Amino acid sequence: MKLKRLLAMVLTGLLTVIPLTACGEKNGLSDIKAPVYAKGRQFEIGAFVSPFPTKTDYQTAADMGLTKMWIFPSQENHPQRTSPEYNQILEWCGEIGMKAIVQIGARGTVYPNEPDYTKMPGVGGICWWDEPRADDIPDVAKLAKKHMELYGDKLPFMINHLPNWVEKEQKSLLGDLNSWGELLETYYKEVLTKITSGPRVLSYDVYPLMLKNGGRFVRADWVPGIATFANIAQKYDLYKHVFIQATDHGGIYDVGTEESLRFQFNTYLAFGFNDFSYFTYAWPDSDPDFTNSTALVDRVGEPTYLYYAAQKINKELKSFEHVYLNFEWVGAMPVKGTINKNPASTAGNMDFDGIGSIPFIKDYTATEHVIFGQFVDKDGRDGLQVTNFTQPYDGLYNTVKIEFTKAKKVLVYTKGTEKVHIIENNTFEFELEPGQGAFMIPLG
Repeated sequence: MKLKRLLAMVLTGLLTVIPLTACGEKNGLSDIKAPVYAKGRQFEIGAFVSPFPTKTDYQTAADMGLTKMWIFPSQENHPQRTSPEYNQILEWCGEIGMKAIVQIGARGTVYPNEPDYTKMPGVGGICWWDEPRADDIPDVAKLAKKHMELYGDKLPFMINHLPNWVEKEQKSLLGDLNSWGELLETYYKEVLTKITSGPRVLSYDVYPLMLKNGGRFVRADWVPGIATFANIAQKYDLYKHVFIQATDHGGIYDVGTEESLRFQFNTYLAFGFNDFSYFTYAWPDSDPDFTNSTALVDRVGEPTYLYYAAQKINKELKSFEHVYLNFEWVGAMPVKGTINKNPASTAGNMDFDGIGSIPFIKDYTATEHVIFGQFVDKDGRDGLQVTNFTQPYDGLYNTVKIEFTKAKKVLVYTKGTEKVHIIENNTFEFELEPGQGAFMIPLG
């Protein structure tokens, strides 16, 4: 990084603002106050593949900033569900303040000696099935009914769905359905309508950072899939959960970095997501696809560099969750870069079902691809998520210029910082690092 760029980032609080800003508080600018949002709501941040079954290892996971852990054994000798040792893990989660997601499994077997999870403060949800096919939906509907009988609205009913790429690569999993979106619609109509109280959760996994022939790229259908998912969730007022690719595996999914983790979060934030889980926390020992992988902790449970990267990003998310979560998502819009130095690495991702314009933005440009996420709070105040949509390994900085219909200031949240910028002619120009995004509120 050049010294000049580094100095500019330090002086502007991690967002490089290109000097279109005015100095001082003249012409009544001091009367334009930044909104204050009450704290209380939080992002849910979990992880899949649980740590070694000791309280110390679970405390290490909580110290990373996790609010929940999917209790999926990473070792063959991990305590089995309903055993006293397994129940001890659930108790530890309650003591630590990190919720446990209990995985019942596709057969939906609830054993006679199974505890009443509603009475265990460490349990935060029940996952009944991972990646059901279209033909499985009738059985999943029976599980939804069973869940309501056993747990009612005291614990969320959870199913994690197939990735959107099955539509092109494994179409047989969709049965007679025409698309992945149709699978999600069918799931809502036949399953989630049976969840008559409590949250209706829509969850899926997709791992977008790919390797091929020594090159790195973002899979072309990643953002189109996000848009399909978010639009369906918005249509039916569903709670959105997604997995974050943190671990390289299978020889095709890339190793994580701080920038690649932040990139995924910022992309999902542009579509109104508020519930995330890292894949994976520990290593699944029995899976050969993960033999040489780097997860958040190593094979003896010690934090890796990715643990500390995730811990940093979790703190960034926590720093403005009370702001972001007081806004409702309206839609997302693609902005194609004027330069776009490496089009092959993100090809196809700007072709998604988004909105065509944002009422409070008059004009805009970006040197590289950007995704705008439009938001509004309960008082009608506008919010905007701006995400640098470039493959993080490309190292591309992105100069974005936005002309608002009316704004004299912009309140910006990025990488754990909060700052009010005074602008002239309703115009705000700034630079985003690889993987960086910013949530902003135009004022005045």
